[in-house]
Amino acid sequence: MDGSGELRLTSEISFSEQVQVEIHYQSIWTGGDSYNRTRKLQKLFNTILPGPFLRTHIDDERRLFDLTDVVHESDHSILYHRLDRLNMTVTEEWGTIRLGRQGITWGNGRIFNPMDMFNPFPPSAIDKEYKVGDDMASIELPLGTTGNLQLLYVPRRDPATDDISFDHSSVATKLHVSVGTTELDLMSARHYEDVVLGLGARGYVGNAAWRADALYTFLEAGKNYL
Repeated sequence: MDGSGELRLTSEISFSEQVQVEIHYQSIWTGGDSYNRTRKLQKLFNTILPGPFLRTHIDDERRLFDLTDVVHESDHSILYHRLDRLNMTVTEEWGTIRLGRQGITWGNGRIFNPMDMFNPFPPSAIDKEYKVGDDMASIELPLGTTGNLQLLYVPRRDPATDDISFDHSSVATKLHVSVGTTELDLMSARHYEDVVLGLGARGYVGNAAWRADALYTFLEAGKNYL
């Protein structure tokens, strides 16, 4: 028997036509048999090798800012609250910049989306109404009327040192262009210690839509994967 509940309060504040601030507050309770067994496994693992192997709730251990606080925790349930969105967007003629905790999706996939690697849904996620926000900086620069260039930086902490580490962070760029009814994406990134190149496209054949993504990863360990 498992149970959970979530309260989300959202706010969008416009200071001008150019500046907007987004704030999402979450209060989450979860408990039951699955939570209890995860806690037991957590304790078992910690006696062998301490570390965050199993997580019972969303935390900000790797994020730039710690905006999560546990109100009450036991072996059977947990109540915590957090800020899931806290960002400012500035829009100018040259482009748009967004700083702070936000959600972002790259790629064309529906069930499996290989290009959505910087702020992805967990593989086991069932409720996909909201992504868990990450602290990042994103910039979008328009390229005429047929495309744009997006730049992304996601700083992350090394859990071993609690310091921001470039080897645990992501830096990426994506070029998006439209050719007739076909849209193309070219992506390059340094994700943790690996270099990643991506190619995506989507378009129409008659009344049917098609989507495709390909990703090639140059692993630091020496092996490469398509």
